[in-house]
Amino acid sequence: MTQSFSDSLRRTLALSAGCLLLLAGCAAPRPKASAPLPVADPANASTLYVYRASDGAHGAALRFNLYVDGNRIRTLGSSQSHKIDLPPGRYELVVQGELLGVPEPIKPTSLQVTLEAKQEYSARFSTRTSITAIVGTAVASRTDRYLGLVSREAWQELR
Repeated sequence: MTQSFSDSLRRTLALSAGCLLLLAGCAAPRPKASAPLPVADPANASTLYVYRASDGAHGAALRFNLYVDGNRIRTLGSSQSHKIDLPPGRYELVVQGELLGVPEPIKPTSLQVTLEAKQEYSARFSTRTSITAIVGTAVASRTDRYLGLVSREAWQELR
């Protein structure tokens, strides 16, 4: 019985390692910067607050990298926020999940925003995972992601 258990454990570990290597090889590429972000003139800057909602136990293990026009700004953990001062203009926000330093093999979540001078904007990122089926030891799940602008009032409630 002990031999059977150790064989089973060895197979499970080998399968897990193989899956991780496969995911690493198929991982979605990180966004590429088209150009460095311009430095905001404090007298004319737009302020963008980005908030990552609490994801519960599942999302706590994932880190999400925040990019603006392909430039990595920082990593957001569950319930974290970040303030970015930018010159007025149009920008692409991208949030991409990462587990153990490897990008998730799914399309990153993105949002186009146009910022006007001396204005404040708030964006919220959330993820929700639901289990859709359990068959033996396999679990099928679905993850929905949202990235969008929210009102200043909603932002105050989030903080």
